[in-house]
Amino acid sequence: MHMSSKYLRLGILISGLVIFIFLTFAERKALINSEKTESAEADPSTQFFPSSLLALQPDLSSVAGKLSAATDSVQRRAVWQDVQNNSVDTLIALWCQGNAALLSSDLLEMVSVSNRLMTTRALSDSSLRSSFSELEFALRSKAIQAGENSVDFLVERALLLVNTPGRSMDGVLELRTLSEKNPDNLNVQLILGNFSLQTGQWVKAEERFKKCLSIDADYPEALCGMAEALAGGGKLSEAQPFAQKALLHESLLDAEKVKKLKRLLNS
Repeated sequence: MHMSSKYLRLGILISGLVIFIFLTFAERKALINSEKTESAEADPSTQFFPSSLLALQPDLSSVAGKLSAATDSVQRRAVWQDVQNNSVDTLIALWCQGNAALLSSDLLEMVSVSNRLMTTRALSDSSLRSSFSELEFALRSKAIQAGENSVDFLVERALLLVNTPGRSMDGVLELRTLSEKNPDNLNVQLILGNFSLQTGQWVKAEERFKKCLSIDADYPEALCGMAEALAGGGKLSEAQPFAQKALLHESLLDAEKVKKLKRLLNS
């Protein structure tokens, strides 16, 4: 009697263990499938074109059919790139370029398109802005996770972090590390100099732009930055020669910077 009771308890224990393992496995499988579904739904490369883009170029509906019929990422990438190459609309071309970059895992293309997509937040059409924001997020996430060690890529990746909510300081720290390891990289020094300008750190900005000009004495952006840093620090007479030199390259500067330089000279 005692022995049969022992075997009964052992049988119940084993049955319970089997049921627990089965339920755990089933739950894990369901979670994985759910994550896959969510990932597919969030991937803009599976969404073809937002309705706002279709309104800009109605014949895109036939392209959406080609994308739907494509059986693998190679075929879909070819469709995206074909539309990009033949589109007369900048937004459509950018959308296609982003999706082609996602499918090809071209890292520099991903960060390049993502940085340009940040300007789409100003679009007046809310549905279009939302669609482009999803694409930007997908590009940014994939690029940040990727392991690429070229300085150009690391600079672009740091900029993506700077523009990612909650990760801005991580991006700034990455840029500072890149600056220490690559003191003669003009791009890194220029970016950090511009950050110092934005936060009113005139002395730090002056140091950064001085470094830039030691690398390239005629670089327009560095001349402009130095003029602004000196003027911000109250050194107007020292700033004006840099402003004059920067304006020799007026065509290479954006309109807002040109206005600032001209105001500085007229002060």
